[in-house]
Amino acid sequence: MKGLLGNYLDGEPYDCSALVDHVIAQSTVGRVVRLEDQLDPIAVVSVVNLAKHRDAKFLTQVAAFLDSRAPHDEARRLLRERCFGRKRGCGLIVSERVVNCPLELSSPLCQSIFDEIEWATEDEPTQERRQEFELTDFLLLSRVYFTKKDHAEEAGGSGSKGKTKAKGKKRRTGDGGEGGGGALGEIVYVRPEDEHLHRESDWSFTFQAGNKAESSPGLVQHRLVMGIKKEGVRRARAELDKVFGGFLPT
Repeated sequence: MKGLLGNYLDGEPYDCSALVDHVIAQSTVGRVVRLEDQLDPIAVVSVVNLAKHRDAKFLTQVAAFLDSRAPHDEARRLLRERCFGRKRGCGLIVSERVVNCPLELSSPLCQSIFDEIEWATEDEPTQERRQEFELTDFLLLSRVYFTKKDHAEEAGGSGSKGKTKAKGKKRRTGDGGEGGGGALGEIVYVRPEDEHLHRESDWSFTFQAGNKAESSPGLVQHRLVMGIKKEGVRRARAELDKVFGGFLPT
């Protein structure tokens, strides 16, 4: 699992072992997906209550990483006040996958983590544990790609399925930085659920990934940071289910 979570902060050193221990210890909320007869996981999804675990070394490192890459003061204020301050009820959704992870896993992984958070508020054996999952806000750190503007213009700037024009996207409080528009073209969502979560988020921003990875000529990898409320998650899940179907009760 360290191999999967080791690049969570774009290769910057952090207490990955502690995050792995947290995922393993929190056995009732979160998933680790392995292929048959393989030890290394292909996907991990979990949640960390930011208030309860605010003194954990790996969380202070995540907070410092995001704070240093926030594009402006408003984004830093949102991170500090709504996520890494003393505000209760905010959870960090940790979701990492191998590059060639089947897209069919996207909906089950996204739907299951939020279901398990909800169930834990009733099913955990102690009041303290139940209260740990009484979350009203969520912080997500994901990966997206942006087309280079000149490349997008040569291609005609078509808005195919799975892409949203960054220039035309409604800006949210906290949007900005390299990747929010400007010299870059369209945003390409690697994970299908991110498009719906991003649309419903209260605030978000992007920054270029530290490894400067490109999947192909004309694509630049960025990190997408989103803050979304529980009600927004519910709407995003409903839209995701319309695309993949069969997970949420009718």
